Parts: sequence; C-alpha cells; structure tokens
Amino acid sequence: MEIKSVALIGIGAVGCLFGARINDYLGREHVQVIADGQRLLRYRQDGVYLNGKRIDFDYTDNPRVADLIIIATKNLQLGEAIQAIKPAVGEHTAIMSLLNGTESEHILAEAYGEEKIIYSFAVGLSSMHDGNKIHYESDGRIVFGENDNRISERILAIRKLFEEAHITCKVPENIHLEMWKKFMLNTAFNTLSAIIWGGYGDFDNEPTRQLVRMASDEVILVANAEGVPLT
Repeated sequence: MEIKSVALIGIGAVGCLFGARINDYLGREHVQVIADGQRLLRYRQDGVYLNGKRIDFDYTDNPRVADLIIIATKNLQLGEAIQAIKPAVGEHTAIMSLLNGTESEHILAEAYGEEKIIYSFAVGLSSMHDGNKIHYESDGRIVFGENDNRISERILAIRKLFEEAHITCKVPENIHLEMWKKFMLNTAFNTLSAIIWGGYGDFDNEPTRQLVRMASDEVILVANAEGVPLT
C-alpha cells in the first residue's frame, strides 16, 4: 500500500506546516486543500505564507477521492469539515484528525465508519499566526495509530509518507493513552493559563501547581472510566 494522494482541510499553523511538506514531497497535483465560499476565494487570491514563503497549494471546493484526508480545522468547524470532505472519501480512504481532544475520531466514525479512521494528534508545534502569515520555530510531530493499536499496512504507508516528507511522527504502543496524556496537559495548563491570564512561568508556585494536579486528577478519573490506563 502507498499513499499517493492527500486532501487537507484546515491550513492554520498545524495544517499549513504539515501540508506544505506533503505538498513538496508528493507534488501539488497530488495534494488538495479543501475550502469553499469566501475562504476559497481568499486562499486563491492571497495565499498563505509559511516563514515568509508563499505555499503553492491546489485549493478546491470539489475535491477528488484521496488516499488520505487530514483534518486540521478547529473543533467548532468539525461538522462543516465532515460535509466538505465527502467527495474525497473513497472506498479505501483513511481519515486522520489532528484536532485536540478525544472526541473527533468518534464523530468522524459516525459519519464515515470506524474502519476509515486513524487516531492521531499533533504535539510540540510552536508557531505564531497573523492573518495568512504563519511563523514557526518548532515543527512538532504527528502521533498516530489504529483504534486497536495494530501496525496495519496503512499505518506503515502513512509513516513512510510522513518520514519521506520530513514530518516527524510516532506510532505508539497505545494511541489512546497518548491522546489522553495530551488531553490532560491541555485541560490543565491551557485552561488554567487562560483563567489566570498567565504564561507557563506562572505555574512555578505551589498554589497553581495544586490547581494543575486537581484538574489532572479529574481527567485521570474520566480516562480510567473509559478504559484508558492514564496515571
């Protein structure tokens, strides 16, 4: 099995970086960026810039069937994305969601079937986003796997694509455990930093560390109830 075509929806910091590398590797004719309406017109007219370089994506509102679809929107746009990718979903298409949280794969499975879904997330990306200009310093990595954690033929094919496109990736022993680890960090640090209007340096004291532990303990209880051995 080989991934020869990719469709991407969502070209913010995460989607643009990984999409640009796949675009460079496979070639523009094999990579589609799905968009519609004013967004499609804006992309075609203004483009997107990654570290000062304009990325020459093929933008479309009528995508062809793709071997791999990568969803990199925000969670609130998942419903729209599910409808937009429909023409790109073929019999053997794999669908990968890089959205934060633990729910998007289940929602996608309801729409397209569990057999099409790759469980995944992106982590470690450090970037700033200003309009159509994205600047990144750390490109992070994609962590992914099958629902049952087996090393399937398509997992090997996706890993080969990422490695040859110079995308750092990892196939862990338990993808669900890794997803819940990231969810715990997001729940504790991101939420609390917003509430206290603080940066990560503001967690270097006992009261805020205690808040982090309390928030994390709640996530651990939910994960364990879901059968995930998070500690």
